[in-house]
Amino acid sequence: MDEKGDEKFTSVDLKSFSDAFEDYIYELLHNTVQWDWVNNSGGYGQLTIDLDNQSVYVDHNQNTVEEYYYDDEKSEGLKEISKAISNGTSIIA
Repeated sequence: MDEKGDEKFTSVDLKSFSDAFEDYIYELLHNTVQWDWVNNSGGYGQLTIDLDNQSVYVDHNQNTVEEYYYDDEKSEGLKEISKAISNGTSIIA
């Protein structure tokens, strides 16, 4: 401690600092970016913090998957295929 009773730091645990800083940055991204930053489907990006120009750049790519469902009640073509299969008819020409 110094004369005022303030504790002086002589060393910093860089691992703890790094983990805390990473958590802080991910929280900022989560609250700022309108899409999923880490989506486990091949999304990726880069966050650049430019201290000289006091700016931040986010370059992000996100992969998405779309799923469609069709049933034979909504499509005459699918209805015909379903009927042929249920009758044992080959649908391969």
